[in-house]
Amino acid sequence: MTDLLKLPPAGDTPRKVADVVNQAVDAINYGQLQPRTVAELASEEKYLGRMFICTNETGGVVPVFCSATGTTGAWLRVTDRNVATT
Repeated sequence: MTDLLKLPPAGDTPRKVADVVNQAVDAINYGQLQPRTVAELASEEKYLGRMFICTNETGGVVPVFCSATGTTGAWLRVTDRNVATT
């Protein structure tokens, strides 16, 4: 995984969280995130920090990241850290 896509630990300051959002936007602009639908995310292997661009999320197109490795992981929106849904 590149340094560009590393997430700050939970509880970090809003500035650090904003930095991650900005990094995700940069990754999108440079074509580094692969597009996935919410249904496709369900079949993706989960590991901490993995990111995609979700193309059919309820609020529109949004970068998502995996919150943990394995079955405890969830695909969260970078905008508000809620689970990606349709």
